[in-house]
Amino acid sequence: MAKKSSPRLPPSPEAREELLRVIQSTAAPLTATELVKLLVPPHQIAAKDLTPILDEYVAAGRLHKLPLATKTGKPRYWDRDAPAMSRAAAMEAVQGTDAPLTAAELAKRMVAPLKVTDSELTRLLEEHVAAGTLNLFPPKTLKSKPRYWNRDPIEFARLAILQTLAAKGPQTAAKLKLSAKGLADDQFEQIVTGLIATQQLWRQPPVGKAGKELFGGSPPSPEPYLRNVGIELTKVVSQLLAANVPKEDVRRSLVQLIEGAGITLGSAMPPGDDAHRAPPRSDGIDLIALMRRIEPGADRGALVGSRELRRVAKLEKTRFDRAALELARDGRLSLHRHDYPASLTAAERDELVTDGDGTYYIGMAIRQSTG
Repeated sequence: MAKKSSPRLPPSPEAREELLRVIQSTAAPLTATELVKLLVPPHQIAAKDLTPILDEYVAAGRLHKLPLATKTGKPRYWDRDAPAMSRAAAMEAVQGTDAPLTAAELAKRMVAPLKVTDSELTRLLEEHVAAGTLNLFPPKTLKSKPRYWNRDPIEFARLAILQTLAAKGPQTAAKLKLSAKGLADDQFEQIVTGLIATQQLWRQPPVGKAGKELFGGSPPSPEPYLRNVGIELTKVVSQLLAANVPKEDVRRSLVQLIEGAGITLGSAMPPGDDAHRAPPRSDGIDLIALMRRIEPGADRGALVGSRELRRVAKLEKTRFDRAALELARDGRLSLHRHDYPASLTAAERDELVTDGDGTYYIGMAIRQSTG
């Protein structure tokens, strides 16, 4: 006669609690089969009994059930919300970048408990875009993917335009717009208008018949525009002097001609007043004189970079910053603020002049009233 097996008793409360403790100690979610192997006597639970208990804990909100890792895989269980952790890891990765990145690029920077595929990460990022916590940027090339960033597209475009001007000099509107990819025409015009209003951008009229209007980070130098005028003027003056026209008459006519064009000739300050208007110095260094030496257009308001001027002045950063700020307070210099210092590395910020309150200046220009 066959011996009857005794009925299997349900897992004890202690075994169930041990199950939770084991799950809480794992570094990643596991399947029921994997969890069975971690349960040791006297708290073992049969595989057929384990899945209902796990699903019961999921329904009670004490565990999370993750979707299948593969088509033939089994559900995984964990006490932590892995998708939420992945979303948080994605945001942390985005916030640590200095520029928009694709999902594949962000995946390499993520620190998450589970490996996230590019498609899964794209879905997470799109959720953030829909929620307004991330912004979508167009691909860099036709073959690349969209990029994501937590910063404002308009602000990013403004920074890109200023960086292009600093690196390449005056550019056409078309080339500036290329540096700020993805901007609509009205957005680009809005940025340009704002930069011109805050004197971070200057229109530079075309030079010659084939020239195009350019935009620069400083006012245009008059020399290219006046070159042909100077050539013609030299010819005319030579002809007048050859005809024995008194030099004083020629000079008077030239002064009237120039002042009729809106430029008043004469000294910017009364004779002998230089001693009362000497620019402040720091450690015997005359910053304004140095600016004139390294930038021929300094007296016309051309921008001199903070890094270049400090290198020539050979001043310790704190003293250099203090000297520049004093000149600005005295009305001798105009400091040009960096719009997005948070996008710079600490080393890059250290190259700029700072007031110590979070404002950084990329360069400075001599005020036009400065003698």
